[in-house]
Amino acid sequence: MILMATMSEQEKIQTRWLAVFAQSLQREPVHVMTATQEGATRHADFFARVGDGLVEVAQLPVAGSDSVILAAYRTEVVVGPISVFIANFDRGLRVECRIALVEGEPPAAARSMLSGYGSVRRLS
Repeated sequence: MILMATMSEQEKIQTRWLAVFAQSLQREPVHVMTATQEGATRHADFFARVGDGLVEVAQLPVAGSDSVILAAYRTEVVVGPISVFIANFDRGLRVECRIALVEGEPPAAARSMLSGYGSVRRLS
């Protein structure tokens, strides 16, 4: 019997950074969709700290003016809870992006939004 240790949340965030950074090297914007606001904050903080000077990272605001939200979407890496991405999509607030990295199983409400991405990858 093989026992596998589970990764801590911090280890998962560090591993996810590698996927984000690899895409950013190709100058491909990436949307990272987390399950919760707290997860988005942890991811955005880590990505910004590690990628300082290499990659522009923005945390998608839960609320704010359209111009503030659209400014976040124009960065190389946008991090936020999937519920906020869905709400913004429903309002027509989104900048084209080909790559979405989604934490966990996306809700059914995300199906239409995610169909607009060229690549959708689930983050484990």
